[in-house]
Amino acid sequence: KGYKTDMKYDNSDYIELRKGLKIDPDDLDLDIITQAQQAYHAGEGFALAVSIRDKKKFDLKVEEAKVSKDIREQMSADGERITEALVDASIQREQYYQWAYIAFLDANKTADEWQALREAYRDRRDMLKELNARQRSRMYDDVADASERKEARERFDRKRV
Repeated sequence: KGYKTDMKYDNSDYIELRKGLKIDPDDLDLDIITQAQQAYHAGEGFALAVSIRDKKKFDLKVEEAKVSKDIREQMSADGERITEALVDASIQREQYYQWAYIAFLDANKTADEWQALREAYRDRRDMLKELNARQRSRMYDDVADASERKEARERFDRKRV
């Protein structure tokens, strides 16, 4: 309720980072250069989302405790028999508890999405390494092919003379 966060990331940041997962095979150099920074932002967004999720979980427990106390006091005042099942069912029906539970579920979903993004950037890092190695291998193969062609032409020219 009074919780302030300095979370620097919102849904638009998440969407931009998600778009950034795409690898451009024609511009691997830029992708490699920006990978660490993008992965950092995905990791930081995840850490902040987890912190918010944990706060919402705490808020939910506090609300549950308040509602449980109120329900128990009311049942006792009414002379009702207090059972855990009855208290739990009553808690579930309380509007403030439901709101806190929905807020926790939303924060949990957001944290899961940021976690998936962070893991995708780890996979992207590995793919960039692989693509870079392949590109370098092709360049060296092309150079080797060119020198072999040059040698073959020189041999051919020597035979013609």
